[in-house]
Amino acid sequence: MKISNSRVFILTLVFFAVIFSVMVLADDPLVAVLPFQEGDFHWKGFRSNEILNGITQQVTDKLVKKDNIRVIERNRIAEIIKEQDFGQSGRIDPATAAEIGRILGVDYLIMGTVTHMDVKEEGGIRIGPLSITGLKATIVLSGRIVDSTTGEIVDSIRGEADVTDASISLSQLKEISFGTKAFADSALGKCIEQATTNFVDNINPGRLKPEEKDRKEGLVLKILGDKLIINIGANKGLQRNQIGELIRLIEIEGLSEPVRMPIGRVKIFSVDKEAAILEVVELYDRSQLPQEKDVVAF
Repeated sequence: MKISNSRVFILTLVFFAVIFSVMVLADDPLVAVLPFQEGDFHWKGFRSNEILNGITQQVTDKLVKKDNIRVIERNRIAEIIKEQDFGQSGRIDPATAAEIGRILGVDYLIMGTVTHMDVKEEGGIRIGPLSITGLKATIVLSGRIVDSTTGEIVDSIRGEADVTDASISLSQLKEISFGTKAFADSALGKCIEQATTNFVDNINPGRLKPEEKDRKEGLVLKILGDKLIINIGANKGLQRNQIGELIRLIEIEGLSEPVRMPIGRVKIFSVDKEAAILEVVELYDRSQLPQEKDVVAF
């Protein structure tokens, strides 16, 4: 089948647009939202772990929609925390967070705390001519952004809300699961929704510009099944479970250097002195499979 010159030109433009968008995306800071921790809870009878998990998920989901920032999957974070027993003390400090960040291969970590949450009955809510008892929910979220290389706290965040609603009683609310519509429509559900939105709105990606770090790069020398072997290892400071970026080098006529197109993420499976075995964590485009001479950057 003969393809017209105009169609070839359009396809070429689309190809370079995709490359450019992926390269721009890769320059955005990569962050991980660690599980929110419990601070000052002024109410009893609720499933606190369920609510903490729900708040973490809401912050993560809203951060994904924010421009100029990339967010790592929650299940990957949970996997690392479980594998390394980072949560055994019940708390994660900035130094521990930096170690988690190094393994995940992220630039920054967001550590959040529910510093205050209170739910109580409040009378005097008027609906037409009637005065009924309703619920008042108050929540304050605080957070720190930690540099994964240094463990330094580079910014602080806050999100808060105060909602009064008469839809359900306190006793009814205690029986409702976090992810249900009834919970979302309650005073507490609306309060959490507003506070997490406020929290994410206060995160400024402009303050999270990744500095030039000590990047280590290796070449894929061999592909054995689902494993990749690269030509750097413990001699370059690589460690098991460390995350790297898989990069395809594309030679383009007229350019002195090949274009570097990120195609996925890999994790170190095992390390020798001068080599490492990797497994693929994610491919950005499933049609772009790893090849020998691809670059892996850590």
